[in-house]
Amino acid sequence: MPFEKIKDEVYAATGLHPVMTKKDIEYIQDKAEASLLKKCRILMHGFPPDSILHVMLVVLKNSSYTPPHMHKEPEYNYILEGRLGVFHFNQVGDLKDSIVLGPKESEFPCLIRLDPGYFHLEISLTPSVTFLEMQVGPHTQTQFATWAPPAPISAENRLIVGQYLNELCQRAGFSFEGFKNDDI
Repeated sequence: MPFEKIKDEVYAATGLHPVMTKKDIEYIQDKAEASLLKKCRILMHGFPPDSILHVMLVVLKNSSYTPPHMHKEPEYNYILEGRLGVFHFNQVGDLKDSIVLGPKESEFPCLIRLDPGYFHLEISLTPSVTFLEMQVGPHTQTQFATWAPPAPISAENRLIVGQYLNELCQRAGFSFEGFKNDDI
């Protein structure tokens, strides 16, 4: 599939009727591994992002982090490979519930709808997780939680984020081996 690079971790599908092959997925997985942020996505809906439906192939390594956030529209995640830990929070950051997702062949649910107006956090519980993320578009606003650590930009913040994620996983009963300081 031809891709257009939007930024280091974001690519857009180009052409008429783009398809995704195993080789394309492996390419994005390699890009996530090489990325400083340890994640990558392909915008299957193309770019600019004015489509009424956003469909993205997302790869997260277990050393990636996006702070808890919420959207004004529902988000759907369908797991292709690996396991995804999903945490839901109230407006002040109290953990309300959590779930592990996996591919349909696994013992875990494979699809989730994340309702609008609730903060959520997604992390890879395996070395890598690959999933489809779908949202009504055009998606223009993400509200990040002010009560959680910001995205890591330094070794010190990586330690804080790692402690935060380890604590959440411990409270949820998840096994999490990612986000160590040597990932810097």
